[in-house]
Amino acid sequence: MKIIKLLIPAFAMTTLLVYIACSDQTDSFTFAAPDRGLAFPADHASHPDYQNEWWYYTGHLRARDGRRFGFQLTWFRVGLAKEESAGSKFKTRTFYFAHFTLTDKDKGTFRHTERSARGGEYDDAGADSRVLRTWIGDWRLEGLGGMFYMSGRNDSAGMALSLIATPKKQPVLQGVNGYSQKGDSPGNASMYYSIPRLGVAGMLTVDGTPVEVEGEAWMDHEFGTSQLGKEQIGWDWFSLQLGNNEEVMLYGIRRPDGGYDPHATGAYITADGKRTPLALKDYTIQVLDHWTSPASKGSYPAKWKITIPSQNFEATVTPYAADQELRTDNSARVTYWEGAVKVDATRNGAPVAGEGYVELTGYAGALKM
Repeated sequence: MKIIKLLIPAFAMTTLLVYIACSDQTDSFTFAAPDRGLAFPADHASHPDYQNEWWYYTGHLRARDGRRFGFQLTWFRVGLAKEESAGSKFKTRTFYFAHFTLTDKDKGTFRHTERSARGGEYDDAGADSRVLRTWIGDWRLEGLGGMFYMSGRNDSAGMALSLIATPKKQPVLQGVNGYSQKGDSPGNASMYYSIPRLGVAGMLTVDGTPVEVEGEAWMDHEFGTSQLGKEQIGWDWFSLQLGNNEEVMLYGIRRPDGGYDPHATGAYITADGKRTPLALKDYTIQVLDHWTSPASKGSYPAKWKITIPSQNFEATVTPYAADQELRTDNSARVTYWEGAVKVDATRNGAPVAGEGYVELTGYAGALKM
């Protein structure tokens, strides 16, 4: 939903920050359209004709010594002006930022770091429109044939991650043929797809000590220009990977009264990769607990019961740590919650466990365009 992600943000989702563009140049960018479609590998790359874009990777890692971690590595591109309307080649046209989080599932702890840069002529940041390659300094995301390489680090915090990701399933087009509408206006939309399961392996550094890791991840990629409407204050985004090789994505944009906008959506993905679209009427999300951040004072949902009757699916979703809040003062300047969760579910009456990620925005203050 992974931003507008939710679906992004991420939803993916999530996921986040159309509103930070602070630009009156919106009309010079291209808007998502129902007839555009998506094609691969071309659409893994950057789309500078659209104002906002993000690549989201969230997942779960196991170290050789048995420790368990959740991670988020995400890159964002926000266009301030299209190249032909930006004037001087030295003027900043694009803002780039990236977030890296690490959840220690066994200790119940969470840490995060960030990078940001202006995409000027001499800045060490960019995104390639021909192939998947986006970077901020030594933070990298690149396509490697059918695989992906990603890395992020903060040496002063003693944390770093370098992974190779190999898709286990084909890209899934969210919304209608990849067109994901978020509001009443046709332009309140993004082009959005997911790779719901990737195998990952590489090196994780924790407190300055590197360790080999492997696990699974979820990838979201969205691009668009105007997504949230005036009466939409934030979103809840869920990506769940089940032990039976099925996945669930749910994405709800919240209104001021706390309810979901009718454009809330989702998908149930079976083991063979088949996607069943879900509308708001097809599922329920019941909040079972809350957590209040001592830092931002935002009150977040902290446990959920999800029911999808058409799939004979019911799940309890519980965070591995209560505090998985990002306060991104050095990049997007927005506060949101994105964290690793465990899943206890039943599918057709049989128990099935799983893991996932949840993104929650607009709880520490409404998102503003």
